[in-house]
Amino acid sequence: MKLGLVVTCVALVFALGCQSKQKCLEKYHFSSCEEFQEVFSKTKDNDEALKLHSISIECGCKTE
Repeated sequence: MKLGLVVTCVALVFALGCQSKQKCLEKYHFSSCEEFQEVFSKTKDNDEALKLHSISIECGCKTE
């Protein structure tokens, strides 16, 4: 019984985490981390790169 409850909680936290990441990205007009990373990799302007880097931290998308 306890194991089932733990698995359910972990699944719920994972689902909510993914959903909140998606909502975070949508707030900044990105549809996915892949799209965000593509824009980030093409950014030449330092100010824009800093802004995008802070979005990556907020939304949980890695920048290379």
